[in-house]
Amino acid sequence: MNFILLFVVAIAVTVSQAADHCKCVNVDQKIDPVYNPIIFFQHPTVTGEMNGVPCSSNCILQAHLDVDDEKYALEVQLLSNDLKEGKLLIKGLSEEVTITSKTLPGILPAKSTGDSIGIEFTQPVAMKGEFLMAIKKVPRPSAPNIASGSNRITLSLFLSIDPTVTGQPNGEPCSGSCLFRAQMDVYDEKEFQILLVQLLTNNLKERKIVIKGLSEGVTYQKRSVWCDFEPRSACDVHRITSTTHSGVLSPKSIGDSIFLEFTQPCAMNRTPIPCPTAPFCNHILVSFRDKHKMFSLLFVALVSNGVLAEDCKCVGVDQKIDPTNNPILFFQQPTTTGEINGKTCSSNCTFQAHLDNDDKKYSLQVQIINNALLDGKITIEGLEKDVTITSNKPTGILDQTSYGDSITIKFVQTAGMKAEFMLAVKKVEGRPDAPPFKQTTLSPSTPPYDSKFTSNPLLVSNDIMIAFDMGSEYVEEYKKFATGIIDQLSIRPKEMQEECGAGSRLSLIGLSSMDGFSNLYAPYWTTNAAQAKGNINSIVRLSNGKFNINPVADYLEGFRKPQTACENREKLFVLLTSSLPKEYSSVVGDNKANTLEFLDQGIHQILVHYKTKKEDLAYYNYYKETNVDNEWNFFSLTGNLDEDVTSFINTFLVDASADSEFGKIENKTVSIPPYYSGRVGDEGETRDDWKTAKHYCNFQKTVNKNVPQGTPICLTVYYDLEADRDYVKIYSGDAKEPEMQELVVHLTGRDVSGTTFELPDALGSIVFSSDEKNVFDGFHAKIAKC
Repeated sequence: MNFILLFVVAIAVTVSQAADHCKCVNVDQKIDPVYNPIIFFQHPTVTGEMNGVPCSSNCILQAHLDVDDEKYALEVQLLSNDLKEGKLLIKGLSEEVTITSKTLPGILPAKSTGDSIGIEFTQPVAMKGEFLMAIKKVPRPSAPNIASGSNRITLSLFLSIDPTVTGQPNGEPCSGSCLFRAQMDVYDEKEFQILLVQLLTNNLKERKIVIKGLSEGVTYQKRSVWCDFEPRSACDVHRITSTTHSGVLSPKSIGDSIFLEFTQPCAMNRTPIPCPTAPFCNHILVSFRDKHKMFSLLFVALVSNGVLAEDCKCVGVDQKIDPTNNPILFFQQPTTTGEINGKTCSSNCTFQAHLDNDDKKYSLQVQIINNALLDGKITIEGLEKDVTITSNKPTGILDQTSYGDSITIKFVQTAGMKAEFMLAVKKVEGRPDAPPFKQTTLSPSTPPYDSKFTSNPLLVSNDIMIAFDMGSEYVEEYKKFATGIIDQLSIRPKEMQEECGAGSRLSLIGLSSMDGFSNLYAPYWTTNAAQAKGNINSIVRLSNGKFNINPVADYLEGFRKPQTACENREKLFVLLTSSLPKEYSSVVGDNKANTLEFLDQGIHQILVHYKTKKEDLAYYNYYKETNVDNEWNFFSLTGNLDEDVTSFINTFLVDASADSEFGKIENKTVSIPPYYSGRVGDEGETRDDWKTAKHYCNFQKTVNKNVPQGTPICLTVYYDLEADRDYVKIYSGDAKEPEMQELVVHLTGRDVSGTTFELPDALGSIVFSSDEKNVFDGFHAKIAKC
């Protein structure tokens, strides 16, 4: 595990508590290479839990190796230090170490001499000193041999932050100046060992950084308090201002250390100045490196402007356990940079956590480390029971563990809020059974609707992007058709949505033959029914040439942008035209127009055309030639508006029924939708990844019928379905006599582990059904004789 990232676990809380309620946290811990490879110690808290409210007390802490092996030792890293007047005394290292408020975070050079160390924390009664320390197992160091060059420079990665209220990275910024030091842990003048400084970004404005301890500085300075590199009598000063270009600085260190003094014109007060009111706000990133490695020192100055939602990025959305290098997965709220502890911003995220392999002896366990969700909410799918976390959920380990090798974590929040949280996911022994049968819950009654529709279009949940060919001679017919569709749906724009729930969302675009002219009529999914119809009514025919389809590739980002997308929402792209696109060439040997990757983005594309010549469908038929799964759906208008609207809604929005027959079973497979294969690769191998954007449809019912062979068969199944709403039912008996069939397996939810069912009687049929919203990956079964 990357040691430095783990400092984020420490969350400082300043609510006062009586001292007699203080409890020391995890005072006696032992390394476990698999389940507890890194030990954390922190200040006492009210609850005795990590990140509880700090309070005033003293503690005796102990850390132990898993085995008493002379090849290994314990290494201590101070992750954060706000000890105030407190101190830490560490015994059992090669030398006794005392840590005070002046000790900089970093890895201690001294390692344990035995299999245990003791840590004594003391502080004045009235104080509430805070610290976070990490301890891990490392090879025991041998005596250095500098003469042979075997012990080169090794710098410990460390982070320092421009002044903050808490002294923690990404704490609330305030105005002040700082002095930082970078030092080699091994230095020999005879060895060619130097520190280089690289300026990565520079937006200093009126601030400056003075670097002391480098050669060839722009200003020579006699010995002073900053120039104490014995036996040298002087040092150079290098200044970084707003005009300094990024890159590696030519001056190099002349000793074992360099100092960086960061100053700013903001008034230095005891009262912190929050970012928005600070007069100069900027960001600079500096890194140190030696001949072999790169290390970083990060200064994050005040950021003055509010972050727009479009800048938000989800952090570590898809992670996999690695018992050695990544034994614990961390998930947190979105940030401006997409990095752990970047500036929190407002967005929604979907995360995936995976085991390192599909070993049914293990499962995933979730721990809430920090919960400041405000109005936000987290749902976790793939546990024994789906879990919802809100702001009143206490921190701690959840009771449920995963029944498969993966879980999904969905975070949603009110657009204006900036909720914060952190979850840790790790591998534990034991795995609960995934029940193959769940009772169906009756759906609530729905409002009446016109019986000409096979299901209620007012309930359907989807995102529909409608593209108009504004050069078509039939543009007026297309405008009427689109308006007719909108009149039958419940249009709920993004601002009205609750967790990507019921109702349709619309985006309208216009395409033309003029290069560079296309139009998105409103920000993605923000249009209500009245606005949509008003925008459609404003469309006029612009030209009579073939339209440009290339801009569509950019508009499709509305389906996938984190700020606008709903992952498990049915996605439709409807193109209204009677023409080929301008980019298509029918000349033999020419490079035909690029096909757009609709399916890989989970989008179903539909061509709605009127009085179209056969040759004008060539571009759309070309998709089937290149990728049968990415082919277009076609709908031809008849000119009868009511019949066209009814037929389109029944065909594409509220009824996706299909029947098929297996024939005889000889190692067959069933996939619903046809491109879903669970975790089965092209060569029959089991893949680690299983998640896809290519989902099934709303209101889908697919029946696969088998010709019974009268022999037992085995089904190995993978499925990802909306729990308790979408189902797969497997029957035995002759599908030609449905009344004689027997329900033997009933599936819902998710199981991608490859569970096998043995049916003593012949397989009769597999029936898949989905409701009006929330579409997932689907169902895949390998069928063979047992």
